[in-house]
Amino acid sequence: MPGSVFEIRVLNCADRPGSTFTSTVSGYYQHSQIDTAVKHIVALDAGGTAPVIYVTLNPVNSALLARSTNRLKHKVKETTADKDILRRHWLLIDCDPVRPSGISTTDTELQAALKKAEAIRAFLGSSGWPEPVTVMSGNGVHLLYRIDLPVDEGGLVERVLHALAAKFDDGVVKIDQAVHNAARITKVAGTIAANKGDSMVGVEGLEDRPHRRAALLNVPESVVPVPVELLEALAATAPSDDPGPARATPRSAGSASSGHDKFERFDPSPSGVRSYLERHGVTIKSEGRDGASTHLYLDRCPVVADCQSTCDSDIAVIVGGDGRIGYKNLHNRGEGLGWLDVRDALEPGYKAWVASEGWKTQASAIPKAPGPWSPPRPLHEGPPPPPIPLEAAFPPALSEVRDFVAAVAEAIQVPLDLPAMLLLPIAGVCIAQKFEIELRPGWREIPALYILSLLESGERKSGTFSLMIAPILAWEREQAGELGPMIACAQEERKIKEGAQAELRKKAAKGDSQAREDAMELAQQLAEDPILSVPIIYTSEATSEGLALQLLQNQERGLVASPEADALDVMMGRYSEKGSPNMGIWLKGHSGDSERVVRRGRPPEYLDHPVLNVALAVQPESVRSLFASRAARGRGMLARILVSVPRSMVGHRKTGGNAEQLPDRLARTYAVMLRSLLNTPIVDQGPKIVRLDPEALALFVEFERKLEPELARGGFLGDRKDWGGKLCGAVARIALVLYGLQYARNGCCARSEGSAHLIDGATMKAALAWSPYLIDHERVVAATVGCDPITQSADHILGWIERKGLKTFSKRDAFIGNRSSTILKADDIEGPLNLLIELGYLRRQPDPVTEWTTGRPPSPMFIVNPEWKQGVRR
Repeated sequence: MPGSVFEIRVLNCADRPGSTFTSTVSGYYQHSQIDTAVKHIVALDAGGTAPVIYVTLNPVNSALLARSTNRLKHKVKETTADKDILRRHWLLIDCDPVRPSGISTTDTELQAALKKAEAIRAFLGSSGWPEPVTVMSGNGVHLLYRIDLPVDEGGLVERVLHALAAKFDDGVVKIDQAVHNAARITKVAGTIAANKGDSMVGVEGLEDRPHRRAALLNVPESVVPVPVELLEALAATAPSDDPGPARATPRSAGSASSGHDKFERFDPSPSGVRSYLERHGVTIKSEGRDGASTHLYLDRCPVVADCQSTCDSDIAVIVGGDGRIGYKNLHNRGEGLGWLDVRDALEPGYKAWVASEGWKTQASAIPKAPGPWSPPRPLHEGPPPPPIPLEAAFPPALSEVRDFVAAVAEAIQVPLDLPAMLLLPIAGVCIAQKFEIELRPGWREIPALYILSLLESGERKSGTFSLMIAPILAWEREQAGELGPMIACAQEERKIKEGAQAELRKKAAKGDSQAREDAMELAQQLAEDPILSVPIIYTSEATSEGLALQLLQNQERGLVASPEADALDVMMGRYSEKGSPNMGIWLKGHSGDSERVVRRGRPPEYLDHPVLNVALAVQPESVRSLFASRAARGRGMLARILVSVPRSMVGHRKTGGNAEQLPDRLARTYAVMLRSLLNTPIVDQGPKIVRLDPEALALFVEFERKLEPELARGGFLGDRKDWGGKLCGAVARIALVLYGLQYARNGCCARSEGSAHLIDGATMKAALAWSPYLIDHERVVAATVGCDPITQSADHILGWIERKGLKTFSKRDAFIGNRSSTILKADDIEGPLNLLIELGYLRRQPDPVTEWTTGRPPSPMFIVNPEWKQGVRR
């Protein structure tokens, strides 16, 4: 999906064909780089080293790109965990033929799985479920249903699978209930599935068990999410009296009546638990961290003797930071197993002893005391934003422009994002009124881009602006020097005419009819004579009236650029008498709609097709009023803004002249390109129309097709559909700007067929590469300025804590006290509470036992940070 990140993973990948040395291969890819991912998958599949290639089902936190950005990496230790998933977008129903473990299926077994999958699809369809994507996995059949659920959905997915298994499981095909976790991986369709023993073909007297390629069997025309109500209705049918899997035979005799001395005492720390397991012969293959918890990943289940690990994280002992110990086994036969079962398998009789007398006195059940508190971090501090994909953001033909952006960032020691984002509107104003892009008949976009970068003071914004805007200022000075004498003569000529008109008025007032006639003729000449002025297309601040006048005097094009927020303050009405926003010209300058300009003492004039560009880099605090403004959102101003939050370099900048200087060659190339575009004439016939060549059109249409369903309720941009609805147009405008720069780079001689200028596939790919970056940063800005729903709910919870004067509270209390349009169910409060825990406002109160008991658990309790100065949340 546009804007998403996914992981490609191979388990037990050989380092070369025929080698017995294997490791995990993993890589994280942006959706815009899916072609790159496909190339890497094809090469890996053809290389004969990958037994099976997997992909994550659900969208991954884009920060994980830093592990291996759009490439595959060997010998990795960390892969995607449940905490790294953003939302659940897919429900996987795996119809798995019953057979001995470690072998491929026969054709007969596979046909049984196909029939079972069809029966499930028909059953769900009769209940109103939409059509699924159907995949032959190589050894079974997958039904993939689109869903939209939070990562922590209260076990809904697990209960759905349990309900289906209860209804459809038999001795031939079973529903795999272990695939409910959010970070689930699945086979990549089109690749070989060779992880189940040998490919047995042609053995006399036995049916073939070949290695097959996974394949897409059916993809519906429209993939529609399953309504939550249907998921819950199915989950409600799940039985609650599952007897559980058969357990391994204990290794030695034990007695429920044995005393505590019969069982080991050990430190409930990661090292203590590791030592305990190793003393009992359990092999720990790796170790990982998940927040405050340590995961000890095992090679096989200590309870179910023949249940072996098949991936990095399917079987693990989990040691919590508070001393609690848990166990997970995601295989069907491991369902329901806990830490008590593991200890009972290692020390027979332990579970019965705990049940009878020992629970309260068990040493490992005593949680560690929490550490000291620290002041919480600001609530409106967003997560780390992803870096700009500079290499992908410019087509190969603009390598010098890309290098110039990188050189500016290096010379001034600022993030790459800042000069890259500023380039778009600066180049946009240079081609304004000269080029427009036509995506299809009736849909054109103008080169108007509103860029807003958020950086704190001291980030060298002014120096960056000076370098980026320098060619426009130089061009304006050149124009003033060339046109100055002509403008002076025209102004003097006008003054002469106005003086003559004044004399004629005096004579006409005395009854001179000829003077009256001459005065009328002279008035008509003055009205028709254009008022010449020096071109000034750049301003740092202006009232709406002043901005409209500047557009009128400069062929309806303009650029507002500043490292300060004054322009936003003026637009939002801070200095007006009534204090109300005046954003009409800003809205129309982005859309190109006509506007009337009224000046005192003169008749109204009209802007027919204004093109305004905006480049601002301001401190986050200065835009809170803009993003909180109902008028700005309601009138579509916020939907027009492309935002970024470059990562600060303060504290990590090169000093003492160690930074490389900006090469003169790159600076000259940049200046010549902009001057060439500025000197390209604006013609009376209107802007040149730029269209898409077949490859670029196919790329854009595919992007548009995939983005549209995500704007609906439940889509990943469903809560930002005003902004997301303009994203296709923004991408097209970026493509147009990139085209304009190529036009200048080629000496104002671009690729064309006849009179139609064409954008090629490479340029469109580059424009599309901006999309995930812009999506991620828009969400970060929403969190930074308090517009994100989870952040707003967390803010509301802190206000509730303040009003009640609470020191501790339960999750149930928080839900009842904070019900709202965004907190409708108990699960909805998990996100805000987790955010407050992450930022240090709260801690989850430790549970006094090592693992969860049966029945409904008590509502979790939370402790309020005593170091939090209530009332300070930003």
